[in-house]
Amino acid sequence: MLNRAVTTLNIEDHEIRLLVVDKGRVLKWTTAPLASGLMDGGLVRDPAALGSALRQLLASQGLSNRGIVTGVTGLRAISRVLAMPPVKPSMLESVVLREARREMPVSLDEIHLSWQHMSAVGNQQRVYMLGVPTEMIDGQVDALRQAGIRPKAMDLKPLALVRAVNRKNAIIVSLEESTLDIIIVVEDVPVIVRTVGLGKESPTLEQKQDRMTEELSRTIKFYDDSHREARLHPGVWIYASGGLAEGPRFRARLRASLDHVVVAPQPALQYPDELPLGRFLVNMGLALKRI
Repeated sequence: MLNRAVTTLNIEDHEIRLLVVDKGRVLKWTTAPLASGLMDGGLVRDPAALGSALRQLLASQGLSNRGIVTGVTGLRAISRVLAMPPVKPSMLESVVLREARREMPVSLDEIHLSWQHMSAVGNQQRVYMLGVPTEMIDGQVDALRQAGIRPKAMDLKPLALVRAVNRKNAIIVSLEESTLDIIIVVEDVPVIVRTVGLGKESPTLEQKQDRMTEELSRTIKFYDDSHREARLHPGVWIYASGGLAEGPRFRARLRASLDHVVVAPQPALQYPDELPLGRFLVNMGLALKRI
């Protein structure tokens, strides 16, 4: 994707974020506000109105509706790492589907299931499995279709953040108006992926940031309690991003509550200093997706 121009779209509940990358360099970025009620926690409530907003945004920037990569919310998404005895390549898909029926807490009819083969550990074959609710994807696909967009790819926003941060071991947090994402990456694998809806329980910025700190602390404790022989080392950094988690003041506040260094991500793209990095980090991860 980095050898040609790619347009990325991150659709938050309150705005669309557009970023264009060409040959590893950010060319332009912009946002467009969304009317209240079009989106609700990443779920598209009005595909026609959202499609119209997407079409107008692309036209205003003189951009084509082709070669676009979009992000999908991680709310209610389910990820699993399967470890199983080696199987023949011809049988892998059927085995993964069988294991998915056992591992997933919902029917496979209710999710879009995708999976990727990972490197083996010892004599165990590993597969990363991801299930995203059909209504989350189908609503966005409908809106894109009404905008005349056939996306080149769609990706889960938390996984786009992992790609943008690009660290073997990391704790990644992203705070937005209506959601927060927490991802723990161990040996290049996102072993914990959480997206929490904020709803109306945290109306102020300070309350949202406090909620993120509480959820992050709880998630780290859960991981450490589940991996007593391999807890998260204090040297594993926290990478803070999102429209509501930018700036050194917030990173210092988060650092004071946890035993980990908190830093801003540094994605492997060239971009101007004035780009609000945290706000567009999902877009940058989408641009780095291999297709």
